[in-house]
Amino acid sequence: MSDAEAPPPATPTDPANAPEPARAPEPADAPEPASAPDLADALAVVDALPVIDAAAGSRPEARLGLPGDIESQAGAVRPGRAARPGRLLLGVATLGLMALGVWVLATQTDLWASGYRGRRRAEIRQQRDEARARARAGEPRYGTLRVSGAPAGAAVYVALGHTPLAAPHLDTGQSHRLLLDAQGYVPRRLTVPPSAWRVPPADAGLVAPDTEVAEAEATLVAGQVVLTDDEDFAGTGAGSGRTGTLRLRSTPPGASAWLLVGYTPVARIEDLRLDRSYDLMVHKGGYLPARATVSGAAFREGPAGVEHEVTVELREPAAAPRAKR
Repeated sequence: MSDAEAPPPATPTDPANAPEPARAPEPADAPEPASAPDLADALAVVDALPVIDAAAGSRPEARLGLPGDIESQAGAVRPGRAARPGRLLLGVATLGLMALGVWVLATQTDLWASGYRGRRRAEIRQQRDEARARARAGEPRYGTLRVSGAPAGAAVYVALGHTPLAAPHLDTGQSHRLLLDAQGYVPRRLTVPPSAWRVPPADAGLVAPDTEVAEAEATLVAGQVVLTDDEDFAGTGAGSGRTGTLRLRSTPPGASAWLLVGYTPVARIEDLRLDRSYDLMVHKGGYLPARATVSGAAFREGPAGVEHEVTVELREPAAAPRAKR
């Protein structure tokens, strides 16, 4: 042991002077139970929160704020915009009106090059150019003649010529009504039915596109008779699309032959050659017959092709003067 001083020996502690043991810290003051007013305030805050519908909240559009079948706002549930059919109908109607406007502009106006009116003018120009080309090439041109007049129901005839004659380009599927007239003879009517047409020999000398021939002959009786309405003719019929040549003779020869083509107020005569003239006669019982001549030069290009219209008015015969007593 070293020479350092040794610690003094421990002496017994006096109980009176002994230090007091360390005291444990006192626990914090526990919160006092909430009073009745504080609990009522908390419940009021919870009631103020918005009510979320479970069915709506599960929809993606509800979470993204998009319009859906229902919309929740401050706890109130009301129909959404998608549930209103009026807006859908309004949209469909708007699209329909827009499509209609585009169709009208495209087909009924000249706004676009493919418009209806533009196409129609192009067709008319093409027909006119073709007609001029045929005229330069010496090919015959054809047109439609409209004969109008009063009174209604008057028979319209076109002159075929004087017998004996050959009338080409008559429809072989139709019945053709003819009137023969000669000075000093009673007018005579006759009908050429579809059954009268025959296929001729190869050397018949028909003008194309005729393929058949019909023969007709009538005998006139001397006398003076006022021409009356034709009540025996049933009509021409639908036609076949084929054409033929009618060979007509009469006794005596030289009678005027007229072909019935229709009745007023409007009679149409189609496929008339424009390099010749045509004599017309309009007749009705109780009126004086009227005649007119139409030249091919009078035809003009129109919306429906080359056409011309002539108006014929029938007059009643003058009253015979009364004999003086």
